[in-house]
Amino acid sequence: MDIILGTIQHLKQVKYLYAAVTQNLRSSGVFQWDRYYPNRCVISKDLKQEQMYTIIHANNCIGAVVVNEVLSHKYTGVIRKDLSGRPAVIHPLAVHPDYQGQGIVKKLLQVAEQWQNCKVSEVYVWMLLQEIQK
Repeated sequence: MDIILGTIQHLKQVKYLYAAVTQNLRSSGVFQWDRYYPNRCVISKDLKQEQMYTIIHANNCIGAVVVNEVLSHKYTGVIRKDLSGRPAVIHPLAVHPDYQGQGIVKKLLQVAEQWQNCKVSEVYVWMLLQEIQK
């Protein structure tokens, strides 16, 4: 399974991935994602701006991560402990429920860490985990 830069041609596949992950999260009592986020506009923007990396398997998107330097306003007060390098901020990170537990998140995080020679700070990974636990 190779990780590739997503293109607008992957829009339908990514929407299906996010729908499956959203359903799985909701059935587990996690209501972080809904019909408003991530939505078609957000996904399209991420793909057009070449910020989404995807894993395509059997013509299905089974994993995706968005990486850029945009820090959500929700985290303005969070102090970065690691100030070396440029931060790679991780946004939607998703693995299809049928493929979870196979190390795909690790692969996606490795791509994020290598993104434009940036460094994934432990504080951003912490923030990601906090969002997942809501």
